[in-house]
Amino acid sequence: MKGVYYAEDFKKADSECSVDGINLTKRAAAALKEELTDYIGKKMAIVCGNGNNGGDGYALCCLLDSCKIKFDVFGFEGVKSKNCEFFLNKLMRSGIAVKNPINYSAKNYDITVDCIFGIGLNRNVEGVYANVINEINQSLYVVSADIPSGLNSDSGKVMGICVRADKTISFSAYKVGQLINGRNYCNEIIIKDIGVTMPQAAIETADGLPEIILKRPTDSHKGDYGKITVIGGCELMPNAPFFASRAAYRAGAGLVKTVVPACNLEAAKIKAEEEILGILPVYSDNVVKFDENSLISLLKCDVIVCGPGMGGGDTAKIVRYLINNFKKPLILDADALNSVKEKDFYPTANSNGHIILTPHLKEFSRLIDKEIDLIKSDILKETQDFVEKTGVVLLLKGATTIIKNKQKTYLNITGSPCMAKAGSGDILSGIIGALAARVSPLKAALFGAYIHGKAGIKAEKAIGVNSVTVKDMIDNIMF
Repeated sequence: MKGVYYAEDFKKADSECSVDGINLTKRAAAALKEELTDYIGKKMAIVCGNGNNGGDGYALCCLLDSCKIKFDVFGFEGVKSKNCEFFLNKLMRSGIAVKNPINYSAKNYDITVDCIFGIGLNRNVEGVYANVINEINQSLYVVSADIPSGLNSDSGKVMGICVRADKTISFSAYKVGQLINGRNYCNEIIIKDIGVTMPQAAIETADGLPEIILKRPTDSHKGDYGKITVIGGCELMPNAPFFASRAAYRAGAGLVKTVVPACNLEAAKIKAEEEILGILPVYSDNVVKFDENSLISLLKCDVIVCGPGMGGGDTAKIVRYLINNFKKPLILDADALNSVKEKDFYPTANSNGHIILTPHLKEFSRLIDKEIDLIKSDILKETQDFVEKTGVVLLLKGATTIIKNKQKTYLNITGSPCMAKAGSGDILSGIIGALAARVSPLKAALFGAYIHGKAGIKAEKAIGVNSVTVKDMIDNIMF
């Protein structure tokens, strides 16, 4: 696991570090230089602010100058932090001219290194700073030191205007704002250890899978890996539950039963490969019908995934029945989520957290009856409030996926834009279903999101970001 921290955590860790500020700045500069190797010898601009982030930039200039590497440096007028002043003076003693940033023009450079604002920014960017950031955003390639200038490191809010970096070199650890709302501004994030010991993190992100998921005992059998029931499909979306079922098998499930409305049975017989089939009754218009006897027989499994492509009819009644009667891991996605409200989960508030909800932002907005923009303005608080009231495990899908229960928050950052296609969420619910038979619901959601994202990354590399299909994603579930 890797920690994700707020600005105060970094400031406290820096103050308690045995390495002084000047030497930490030198280490930050060395970390930046390592990531600029491919641009040595090309036209490089380094734009420095007046705080410690600017100090990192001036220290980088000193290091590049000592290596006889050419660059142009731009610096703003004004009072400077101690570290910034130290390295600016050192640079000027070497005879390097610091240029006025109003004369910076992105078209003159192959790369721009952004060292204007760091994690301490708490006001809107205006005036000459805003003008320069706007010009930086015309660059061919941008590397930001620690965090893109203009991005609030705690909330990911854009403070008026923000640098759009191609790569962000984050010192010591991830910042909350980089991952929450800030992904489009940070893009690739590289963590560089500069010798600061960070405390135990309240928020973490997965960077691998545990042995309990990766390894299987030699004498194990299918019963050890769970009997998963997937309930879904409707007349016009017959394939959705099979996406989830196939993903569950790829994620290690021992046995998967796919339950479809009776109107889909003949099509399901053709579609099914490894899956066992089950049916739910339907009304005359072929929408699913609530039938308790049918549902009772479905409770005899280890995990239920409900919702992919399920449509309308009595879906809400079926979901409420499962909420109240199935006490093992229950994953609700898609139409299962769209059929219920937050209050339907109040009876589970003191449960063992066996219910996993996997909404995207629009579904979550409908679930809690709040506008998307309001949720995004303080998304960690909104999600925490929800799990406190409902007792569920929440997986809120996005470029950064939030996974929470009452006690713990995780973020998942694996994934690819190629996954922005119908059916991708069905795959995720199937993966989580398979894992929930082996690990806790919270860990199933966390590692399910991680595996799902990795499958997307592999599929993109093999096929291309635009051409990946749902089948390609399933085929790339490998661990």
